[in-house]
Amino acid sequence: MPSLQPFTEAKIKKACGEVIFERALDYVCTSFLSNRLLYFRADKLTGVVEGNDGDYRTTFQLPLDGELHTSWTCPSEMYVCKPAAALGITYLRKPETFLI
Repeated sequence: MPSLQPFTEAKIKKACGEVIFERALDYVCTSFLSNRLLYFRADKLTGVVEGNDGDYRTTFQLPLDGELHTSWTCPSEMYVCKPAAALGITYLRKPETFLI
């Protein structure tokens, strides 16, 4: 299985904070996180998270500078929101659940 440049749960936790990280764990490796895709050449993950107010599209990217970059459609103003954190953690724990 191809993998993104090295990143860890600790990096995700640092980026989103402990509270958001803990909340994201409720979505990790569950059916709440669907359409999991890995764009290997772009070092990018995408997915759809079923949220309280609908489905949220999220992107989790690790470019060459080693910094985590995310984007999302949920109403969060966090730098790394709960859906993005869940997407990254799910990839670390179950990369085989992502289509390439």
